[in-house]
Amino acid sequence: MKADRYRSFAELAEHEREGIDYQIRSHRRASPVTILAPHGGKIQEHTAEIAEAIAGEHFSFYAFEGIKRGRNQELFLKDLDEPECKAMTAGSAIAVVIEGSADLKAEYVVVEGGDAATRLRIAEALTDAEFEVREGSVRTDAVLTLELSRALRERLKDGTPDLDEFAGAVRNTLLGYAAKSVSS
Repeated sequence: MKADRYRSFAELAEHEREGIDYQIRSHRRASPVTILAPHGGKIQEHTAEIAEAIAGEHFSFYAFEGIKRGRNQELFLKDLDEPECKAMTAGSAIAVVIEGSADLKAEYVVVEGGDAATRLRIAEALTDAEFEVREGSVRTDAVLTLELSRALRERLKDGTPDLDEFAGAVRNTLLGYAAKSVSS
């Protein structure tokens, strides 16, 4: 089966079993920022762990994770309309989505979406931390997307100093955003 097999989460939930085929993990925090991994687990490996590391104890976190033995790409939803995800993002001033690309040869992150100032600050923080940043499409929506190549996701596996460095660069930038959002 190909990705985008299901048009909605409701349709997916009719055919797939929570706890067997997929799982949802989330932590709500009193923060204007939510970090999401809508294609976590075996759909796009390591995205959920990276998102959770960025969220830390500061931001809300949500992950939809494929946990099937195989064919996890069937669980890929272009628009994750799962109720918990919708509720969390509706209550956020900014949502940051951690996604993956299939590139195994180069280690880079594409930063796109969101407002231009936040996008630029995150790109600068990651560049300062010595990660290769590539510019993505200049969408202007509330969702900021960090798309990490597979090679970079492999480097940022759980517990590595590089994961701490990457997550810290993004988190510290977003903490500045959160502080401005609260004081506004």
